[in-house]
Amino acid sequence: MMAVMTAIVCFIVVVFCNDWKSYLFDEEFAKINGLKTTFLEYLLLVLTSLTVVVLIRVAGIILILALLTAPAAAAALLSNKLLNRMLYAIGFGMIFCLAGLWISYTYNIPSGATIIILSVVVYALIASVKYLVNKIRFQKASL
Repeated sequence: MMAVMTAIVCFIVVVFCNDWKSYLFDEEFAKINGLKTTFLEYLLLVLTSLTVVVLIRVAGIILILALLTAPAAAAALLSNKLLNRMLYAIGFGMIFCLAGLWISYTYNIPSGATIIILSVVVYALIASVKYLVNKIRFQKASL
């Protein structure tokens, strides 16, 4: 069920990506361009609800907030383009869930905590590498 819901959400996000870019940037501009902003708003709410329902079964209700934000935060470190961030966040979310479930099954530990710890560790690694790369670039530029 999780794979089917993930596939549905990913498909809808890809199909409506440009419309959402316009709507989320400026709702009035999107209306002027003829987009049905009410439909986009309700679709976004439905997709968020579906995501939460799937996540409740995997991670538990308390850990949902972290699982919704950690992939997006990690993706934000890697790209400034909205589409790339969305795709990275989807990929990170899938990888975090699948790897976390596999690790929890292998070592017989709770799945929700495993997924969240994995996502936080990956975020910290990406942030550390980005910090080091920027520091090296700054040092080279100052020479």
